[in-house]
Amino acid sequence: MRYSLLPYFYTLFREASVNGIPVMRPLWLEFPDDKETYNNGEAFMVGPSLLAQGIYEEVYKITCFPCLMNNLLK
Repeated sequence: MRYSLLPYFYTLFREASVNGIPVMRPLWLEFPDDKETYNNGEAFMVGPSLLAQGIYEEVYKITCFPCLMNNLLK
C-alpha cells in the first residue's frame, strides 16, 4: 500500500510547492460549505482524497495482517 500511494504524495507535494496548498489540510478547506467541519479539530484531509481521523476509544484490540485475515475468513 505504501508504494501505491507514492504518486499521490508526489502530486500533493508538487501542488504544495506550486500553489501553496498544504498537503495536510483542515476539513473546512476541502468542504467549505459544510459548517460542521469548521470546529472539527480531530480529523484532517491528506490531499483532497484521504481522510485521517484518530480513534480514541478502544473497543477491540485487533492486529490485522492480510495473511491473518485470510485465515479468519475461512
